[in-house]
Amino acid sequence: MTHRFDDFKVARRWNALNRFLQIVLSISLVLLLNALASRSGVHWRWHVGAADHRLLAIETVKSLEMVARRAPQGGSEPWVRVYNVLADSGAGVDEAQAGGAAYLRKQLEPMLDDFLFAAQKTAPAGWLSVERVDRMRNAGARADLLSQNPGLELSDAVALVIVCKDKRFGKEPRRKLISTYDICRYRENGEPDAFRGEEALVSALLDVTSETPQIVYLTSGHGEMSTADMGERGLSSLELKLRARNIPTLPLDLARVNEVPTNASLVLIAAPRQAFTPAEVDKLRRYMRERNGRLVALIDPGASPGLEDLFYDWGVFVDNARAWDASPDAADTKGNLLVRISGVSHGLTKLLAGHGQLALGRARAVFPDPGSPPDDTLHVTQLAGTTPDPKLSWGERDHATMPYRNNPERGDLPPPVGVVTVAERAAGLRMNLKLPGGRMLVAGSGAMAGNALIDSNNNAFFLLNTINWMLDREQLLNIPPRPLPDYKLDATWPDLKRVAWRFALIPAVVALLGLCVYFWRHNT
Repeated sequence: MTHRFDDFKVARRWNALNRFLQIVLSISLVLLLNALASRSGVHWRWHVGAADHRLLAIETVKSLEMVARRAPQGGSEPWVRVYNVLADSGAGVDEAQAGGAAYLRKQLEPMLDDFLFAAQKTAPAGWLSVERVDRMRNAGARADLLSQNPGLELSDAVALVIVCKDKRFGKEPRRKLISTYDICRYRENGEPDAFRGEEALVSALLDVTSETPQIVYLTSGHGEMSTADMGERGLSSLELKLRARNIPTLPLDLARVNEVPTNASLVLIAAPRQAFTPAEVDKLRRYMRERNGRLVALIDPGASPGLEDLFYDWGVFVDNARAWDASPDAADTKGNLLVRISGVSHGLTKLLAGHGQLALGRARAVFPDPGSPPDDTLHVTQLAGTTPDPKLSWGERDHATMPYRNNPERGDLPPPVGVVTVAERAAGLRMNLKLPGGRMLVAGSGAMAGNALIDSNNNAFFLLNTINWMLDREQLLNIPPRPLPDYKLDATWPDLKRVAWRFALIPAVVALLGLCVYFWRHNT
């Protein structure tokens, strides 16, 4: 009995030691995981709702890197503070508003954590901070925010407050308020439809940290496309995309000003229907020549904008011949002309070279001017054109007569017919370095930027790439569009019934086997 009792005593001690070690190891594991989680450089994050582990779009990450480069070095406090002031659902709002606020918080708070995580990987460290302040759980921080920012008014519609303190911008800090309507799109019944907080926050960060705003001026007074037009020919969609990237657009009536405004970062001529006057053309020529200007011109077939001298200065020829391509893959279901990006080496088309397509509708020929004088500082490149098969593609002179036939004797252009051409002029050479000069892009279609086609094929990507290139945002070039995380199942009722029967087959077989086993055991 004594020997058996000693055996149980030893077993109890070993069991006690085992439990003690389990407790110590569990506590150590928790402490170690928390220690690792506090170090941004060693922990890994995975987003189960996306196609890969990147939580933010590549363009967003590159934009944060661009903002971080502007931050002052050696600062003891965060350069930019993001305050999440989204009201609690119980803060005096009705049930519908409470549900909307809960949806926004569910989307907003992880996104802010993603921004902070991405900012920690940039230099200098600690330039961005994120803090939640609300009237229910953090009233003290809310009071401090209001006291440190006199005149700041918060309401239930305000979601984020971005504050940037920098002596370079003046004594007063720069502030930007983002409302719930900026970060969310709502249906007609008031329910949230789509979350767009990422682009709203990036735009606000670019806004409060930019020393000088980059402004795109759109010429007017000649029947051009307008950002106020929400129809198929309007530029309202393009204006929204630029606004999301903190690039404001303003109208420019050259007949009312002595010169192109000094704060113009880019001039956009969008499909004019009437000709520019010689005085207006001279203002554009001086802007491009004397100020190393940036210009994008979209010229529709049949139009006579009177810009020949301007284009001649930059080695670009805009022909009135219509680009025609009868290849099987050169038109979409609506008959819009599809042209392929050429395989030339250029920063604008690096990602699309040789395989990307643009939807142009009707387009006119645009190509390097063979008659322009030699200029070592000017480089002209054709970026897109039709297929090289002369039986299927050519530049048609007779627009009104269908069907089109290639007739070189009347001046039809041989393929491939260029439709997008870019020109770049170096300002000069200094210490063997080519200084950036003026840039111009001319496309033979205004429809490619219109509301009807901007989201077709690679139009939006190409246009935004062009504008980033024009504005010297080189780090934002050739970033592929972010894949949509949503999936849609298109199925007819017979398809759904077939799927239902297939999914029901396995449980039915298991149930049948169970019944067979039951009756077999019952009878034996």
